[in-house]
Amino acid sequence: MLYNKRNSQVQHAKINAGALVSGFQRLNQLRLDIRIDKLPNELQFPSRITSLSLSSCGLSEDPMPVLEKLHSLKIVSLELNAFTGRKIVCSKAGFPKLHTLEFSILDKLRGMDGRRRVHAISLSFGDQ
Repeated sequence: MLYNKRNSQVQHAKINAGALVSGFQRLNQLRLDIRIDKLPNELQFPSRITSLSLSSCGLSEDPMPVLEKLHSLKIVSLELNAFTGRKIVCSKAGFPKLHTLEFSILDKLRGMDGRRRVHAISLSFGDQ
């Protein structure tokens, strides 16, 4: 949604998240607190990104297949129904530098399939 200051109205607009994030190639921390239909692909994210927080995105597809390809990521936070699916899957080869994975208020999330050593990552499930 966009807020128009001139007439004080809220307008619904589709945001192209890929175009939005691809314009900031030197960015190392990003917080997306906006409803998006689909997560940008791994090539659209800045290559140096180390911290990513997704909030209120309403993603129905598991974001991990894209996020685990961002090799510089150390911190990932999903909150306030950033993901609306039931299961998250992390592959064995994904997230080579990740040390913190936080989930908070993901109402439909029922499980995580970690095909890697999940004990090496600090998991946080807040307000589940």
